[in-house]
Amino acid sequence: MTNKQHTELFNTDLAWDKLYNKLKEENLLVPEKKPVFFLHKAMKIAAIFVALISLSMVVFFYFFSNTGRQVFVENNLQSAIKEVQLPDGSVIHLNKGAKIWYPKEFAENTREITFEGEAFFEITKMNGKPFVVKTQKAEIKVLGTSFNVNTLINNKLEVLVATGKVQVSEIENKQNAVLLTAGQMASVQNSRILKHQNTNKNYLSWKTKQFNFENVEMQQVVEDLNRAYNVHIVLNNESILTRKLRTHFDNKPLETILKVIAEPYNLKIKQTENEIILE
Repeated sequence: MTNKQHTELFNTDLAWDKLYNKLKEENLLVPEKKPVFFLHKAMKIAAIFVALISLSMVVFFYFFSNTGRQVFVENNLQSAIKEVQLPDGSVIHLNKGAKIWYPKEFAENTREITFEGEAFFEITKMNGKPFVVKTQKAEIKVLGTSFNVNTLINNKLEVLVATGKVQVSEIENKQNAVLLTAGQMASVQNSRILKHQNTNKNYLSWKTKQFNFENVEMQQVVEDLNRAYNVHIVLNNESILTRKLRTHFDNKPLETILKVIAEPYNLKIKQTENEIILE
């Protein structure tokens, strides 16, 4: 835009003169004792104020209408899993604190959402219409499968595939990608993607509340419980950190699990406002 065009577009004097002449022609101006100069200046300011309000409203409704096309969901529940059904029939199980952004209607050739936190995805298969999950570190692309995504592990993204196939690519370099099948995981950190087999049978226990501890070290047991129940359990007795536990739990309350764990080692359970201490 040239300076001349810019001046014409925002020339308040010209706008005021047109408005003033129109009001004068229609006898809508009320004579005042104050000098015309002050009235003229006051109405200029009012006109500018109205213009700014109008511009603000246009900007607001523009962004609001675009934002309104997106749906935002966050799981604020303390311990419950929140299920979200997408427009295509896919279901997302949100762990505590997880957030998703998705359109009210997917595009014709793709289904794309933005995600943060931890969730388990069950994606409806639609030929020629891939499902894409965008996170801060990576992009996850599938056709129809189930998988777990966690962006909360020490500044690292983890993807575990339960069924089907998933492609994980680094967000800034799509050529840096790996293909995962059932039971495989990808870890994304510092622009590196590592592919490996999942060895933790309780990785999805946060969703299933089923635990299979077969000679699992107590330190790992505590980590699994913390993640599954969104608590902070602390082992103050370092002598049992490497001791191994062998037991199974199926949808049991955390209190029951802690009592079973504590009994063989004569541990005391102490609960404070922010943590559960085993000592």
